[in-house]
Amino acid sequence: MMPDLDALQRTIDIQQSLGFLKRKFDVSKHVDLSYIKEAVARLN
Repeated sequence: MMPDLDALQRTIDIQQSLGFLKRKFDVSKHVDLSYIKEAVARLN
């Protein structure tokens, strides 16, 4: 269940272009997927 960061970034960009957000931001700088990657490694 990895989040699709590209899709989330596109959503943020669209919201900003429509005026819902004041400015764009980089989603990848605010996401920590390390716990998911660790869980996947344990399952494999």
